[in-house]
Amino acid sequence: AAVDADISLVDALVEDANVRMSTLNPKAAGVVHRIDRGTSGCIVLAKADEMHALLVAEFFTRGAHKVYDALIPARPVDIHASKGDGVDALPDSGEINLPINDKSARSKFEVVKRFDEDAAIRIRMETFTGRKHQVRRHAAEGLSRPLFLDAMYWKSNSKNLATVTM
Repeated sequence: AAVDADISLVDALVEDANVRMSTLNPKAAGVVHRIDRGTSGCIVLAKADEMHALLVAEFFTRGAHKVYDALIPARPVDIHASKGDGVDALPDSGEINLPINDKSARSKFEVVKRFDEDAAIRIRMETFTGRKHQVRRHAAEGLSRPLFLDAMYWKSNSKNLATVTM
């Protein structure tokens, strides 16, 4: 039998493993918090309606703290042809206030580790708003350093890869 390599986690749980998910929002099928396809991280699912409601409330009231680790280039990357190189040195920490789709979006970042001068930086980013692609956009547009291997915000057909020395 053919294997569907692109099955969703919820479909795998419900259809293949016969796990009952929350029916509070049938369209969400128990998904409380998700991540972008092709990224790694934590997905929050609810099996019971009561827990689904409690978890949704936690995320809505910003009671859940979302922290992400990411690997970015040490030097700025020109993601738009008209944009310059920006500032060479990334501070050890800071805030990014950059609207996404005309809605306010705020993140805080902290350098966890620098790998060689011109190689890469591991950052930790905490989001205070929950905008689509917030970490990816704030890294690419706010820090001028898109996440490594991010096909959406780091176009491999441009000179971007040539600007980073490993």
